[in-house]
Amino acid sequence: MTISIADILARRNAHEPPEMAALKGYVYDRYKIIPKVQQQAHGFVLSVPSAALAGTLRLESLQIIAGCGLEKQRLIIRIG
Repeated sequence: MTISIADILARRNAHEPPEMAALKGYVYDRYKIIPKVQQQAHGFVLSVPSAALAGTLRLESLQIIAGCGLEKQRLIIRIG
């Protein structure tokens, strides 16, 4: 089954910053879980459903910051 461009554009949030999409993509590509991402004044909050995943992401936080372009922003990882 092929995915049309209309389907892809329908799922895209035009008001979502590229950093949020990069965070969601990073977690989904590696762990097949769609996290909740919130933007706050001081940075981004990444909420995942399990403590094990949160711990793993905390260990990878330097790679996540570099890969998702969050160099000047703070990344908070929560269980939620």
